[in-house]
Amino acid sequence: ESLRLRGSIYMQLNKIEPAIKDFEKAVSISPETDGVFSDLGTAWYYNKNFDNALKNYNTEIERGHENHLVYFNRALCYEQLGEIDKALEDLSKSLTFKPDFYWGHCFRGNLLSQKKDYANAAKSYQKAVAIDGKDPYAKEKLKKLSGHVDLRQKTTAKLQGWTIQSGAFLVKENAVRLKERLNKKGIETKIVQLQGNQGRHWFIVRSGIFTDKKTAQKEVNRFTQLGIEPIIRPADDW
Repeated sequence: ESLRLRGSIYMQLNKIEPAIKDFEKAVSISPETDGVFSDLGTAWYYNKNFDNALKNYNTEIERGHENHLVYFNRALCYEQLGEIDKALEDLSKSLTFKPDFYWGHCFRGNLLSQKKDYANAAKSYQKAVAIDGKDPYAKEKLKKLSGHVDLRQKTTAKLQGWTIQSGAFLVKENAVRLKERLNKKGIETKIVQLQGNQGRHWFIVRSGIFTDKKTAQKEVNRFTQLGIEPIIRPADDW
């Protein structure tokens, strides 16, 4: 772990060569550790050696360590190597693991734009905007597509899947307190604001997007252990 930590620090300092050496040592010492080949793959990627990066991401996946980031990172390598279709396949896998992965939808939009599939690129950016309406990247990309796709009369794409709702408050501070409490326990949350039928503004605390209701149900125990009784709602049902 100390080698991986030092390697990560080298990466932050943009000292790629010593980072590669530390990650290679970590691989030789503990090759079964989850993420160790991904670390090395990322270092090689920043060293612009995409073949070596791809090799290490392949090893990470072959060893059964699958997650949204390893497929996303391998997709980045495929793009650099000019294999756009393979990159898109990996992005589909990445988004299966994490349907609300903002940068996954953005990158998918970029790749589809390269293929001149502007209509589907726009849909990917719209999904990204639905996930994070504050970040400007996807919005700017949509603007640039306006010359290729008629975006008028189009609504923001709806999110697919299920989400866990842990609270609904009329007072924003109450929602913020719950959000901070969950974040401290390692549960990522967001606050969604909506207007009710009587004109009142509600602040909804929600966590994650899951591909099916059964998967979401498995996460409910984390909330009940904190004395919270959440409900599972469709992701696009605000």
